[in-house]
Amino acid sequence: MATDYYTLNYLLSLYEKPDEAAKYAQLETQTRQREVPLLNKTTATNRERDLLAGAYLNLGSAYVETNDLQTAETYLREAQQKLGGAAN
Repeated sequence: MATDYYTLNYLLSLYEKPDEAAKYAQLETQTRQREVPLLNKTTATNRERDLLAGAYLNLGSAYVETNDLQTAETYLREAQQKLGGAAN
């Protein structure tokens, strides 16, 4: 569902309807935030871990767009950790 909201946001941005696009950007972020607890489990499959890392990456990017850099960094570090990288 989050991907659908992203697509609507993207298309509305292309058609220069920023107010409508912003609504879908917000819905995408809210959906990704709901995905995280569902995917964040110790018995996750490789696919679920990949989806979780992707959700964290998308959330990090969304918060960069809103200039909430502290929250963005938190999500991006979580993505890095889920992908097996060392956080600095």
